Amino acid sequence: MNELLILVPCDDNQKEKLYKECKDRYHVTFGTGADKELVKNYIRQADVIIGEPDMEWIQDAPNLKWIQMTWAGTDKYTRNPGFPEGVMLTSASGAFGVVISEYVIGAILNMYRRFPQYRKNQEMHLWMDMGSERCIYGKRVLILGAGNIGSETAKRLKTFGAYVSGVRRTSLKKEFFDEMHTLKELDEELKKADIVIGCMPNNDDTVGLLDYHRLREMKADTLFVNVGRGHLLQDGSLEKVLLEGHLSGAVLDVESVEPLPQDSVLWDMENVMITPHISGPSFGHSKDTENRIWDICLDNLCRFQEGRKLLNRCI
Repeated sequence: MNELLILVPCDDNQKEKLYKECKDRYHVTFGTGADKELVKNYIRQADVIIGEPDMEWIQDAPNLKWIQMTWAGTDKYTRNPGFPEGVMLTSASGAFGVVISEYVIGAILNMYRRFPQYRKNQEMHLWMDMGSERCIYGKRVLILGAGNIGSETAKRLKTFGAYVSGVRRTSLKKEFFDEMHTLKELDEELKKADIVIGCMPNNDDTVGLLDYHRLREMKADTLFVNVGRGHLLQDGSLEKVLLEGHLSGAVLDVESVEPLPQDSVLWDMENVMITPHISGPSFGHSKDTENRIWDICLDNLCRFQEGRKLLNRCI
């Protein structure tokens, strides 16, 4: 029987499903809330881990066969040396498209309809028309990344009447996109977009992809939204472009350095909305998202025990 270690929150309903699926297949240990030394001991005994333990801890895990992450991004392990050889790694890709795409829609509407300014006026009991606004309808949107998050975002933008193009590794068209392009065509596509949305993972092809030159290629009134990885932007490039008065604004849920440093000029820009990497939280925010994560985990637990191909395998 495999030793299964859970290092993420699991409510009573999820535990019931877990025990039902894992009965007679896994011996389950819950490590959340345990002290550091006890968790390290659990990891040494574990065959399977659900969660994101520190790299140094899993290097001292002789029985470990597989880590099931509860995040979509795997760069904690794949972008750093030291992941144990022979250990499988799977992500929770597919669990976050709905919640992140709703964040994107809300953020665009927030900026287009001037909600932050109206909120400030409300606090001052000030009844004032803030002037011109924009609609999503008829806008050309460029989504960088056409995985689950990009596709779910495209789906929702289409219902608003936007024209949606995408950039991905191949130009093979995907559902909900009007056009699909490769990175070789990125520069031309940036020039056309009214809204640019970053949904890309952190890898060698995407780090610093949007540098100062490419941001300047965008139309002067383009709105930029980033929910993928902060490293998509070359350090300092967005700040420089915004200070020059180029781009209508930005919505940033991710930064290359998190938390965003207190002295960053982005904090005080009226046309920038900053959130602390919460567009697609794993636990503690949305039960719907938590349930999607656990559905993927449970499916993979069955697959692992039955010797079938695992979902979202990265290593």
